Amino acid sequence: MQFEARRPPARCDLLRCWRMATGAGSDDDSDGERDSSFCLPSAAGSSAPWASAPIAVRERNSSGAGAASPAGVAGGSGFARERFGDHYDLGPIIGRGSTSTVHRSTQKRSGTSWATKVITEEQLRGGQFGALADQFATEIAALRSCHHPNIIRLEDAIITDGCLYLVLEHLRGGELFDYVVARGTLSEAEASGILRDLASAVRYMHAKGIIHRDLKPENLLLTREPPPGMVPEVKIIDFGLSKMLTEPSSIATSFLGTRGYLAPEMLKRQHYSKAVDMWAFGVIAYILLCGCLPFDDDSAKVSSPLLGRKFELRYPSWAQSLSAGAKSFLAALLDVDPKRRATAAKILDHPWLRGDAAAATSLLRSPAMLRHVPRTPKAHRPPPPPAATSRPPAHRAQVGVVRRKNSF
Repeated sequence: MQFEARRPPARCDLLRCWRMATGAGSDDDSDGERDSSFCLPSAAGSSAPWASAPIAVRERNSSGAGAASPAGVAGGSGFARERFGDHYDLGPIIGRGSTSTVHRSTQKRSGTSWATKVITEEQLRGGQFGALADQFATEIAALRSCHHPNIIRLEDAIITDGCLYLVLEHLRGGELFDYVVARGTLSEAEASGILRDLASAVRYMHAKGIIHRDLKPENLLLTREPPPGMVPEVKIIDFGLSKMLTEPSSIATSFLGTRGYLAPEMLKRQHYSKAVDMWAFGVIAYILLCGCLPFDDDSAKVSSPLLGRKFELRYPSWAQSLSAGAKSFLAALLDVDPKRRATAAKILDHPWLRGDAAAATSLLRSPAMLRHVPRTPKAHRPPPPPAATSRPPAHRAQVGVVRRKNSF
């Protein structure tokens, strides 16, 4: 059994940074996870932590020129000496994060619109430099290995002129739950179709050895608003907290994620596996079907004797009419024992998720309740216990929490 180990930041070496992000070279730890603890580099004779020479990790997809490496790549190393402005026009800001801004950008050659995440030296200096560099390298590495219709696509990753540019698929449809609220109606069959696509993406990630560790509604975006009667195409975004495992039996111990979606084993501060994603997926499914969080929205440490009480699966009064198939599906995901909890491959074979037991005429009341579901900050470390609330237990969603919009 292998445990997560994080080494001190290595020497400032940009080439090593990109080797970590692209998989070139051998940088695997003996504990079964890829080591991406590093600092971005200092240019010779300069105090700046960024390299002066531009380096690109080019990922060619449908709009590109096949799988061929770009000009300037030496010896098949995967690194190109190119500048962002040589290939893209940077447009207006369409989103903001704590360490980055997201711009609409246009590829000069094809005219294709992309969403470009821009991280500057100044933004990195405002946080924990090594941890943030690690976060972005992990995101690049995970996205480069994922090619699935329900996972956001990475087109390019370029460091130049003191900035890191991540060129991502431009998702124009907004957040899934906002779409459901605006639409006003949702049947069990429609919910089953949406969740089936997401489960397929999770199965794909897990087969690649990737744990997302931050599955939540804000990280589910629509490619575009679908035509009437069509199931929306939903994509998983934000792999900044993901973990890449090199062996199926590898596990992790870091306390990461978003409160309300943290699996019991993580709240117990135990080692954990890909099963934490299935718990978060179960919470998302519960919210989509019931319109509220299934359990208290906190990340306080819990002990084994309290697990049964804290995570007893109940349903609010307005969701009592859920079908037996839907309740069986949720119970398989929200099992406190990660060994019994359904895997992505297993849950895809559940009759309700296959559509065999999801009624098209069974309309859910969740769309009217979703607007009250809180969006909470990422929990890189345990926050203080939340203040007591007088809201009835069935209404676990707390109104008034600041909501962060994602837009790509």
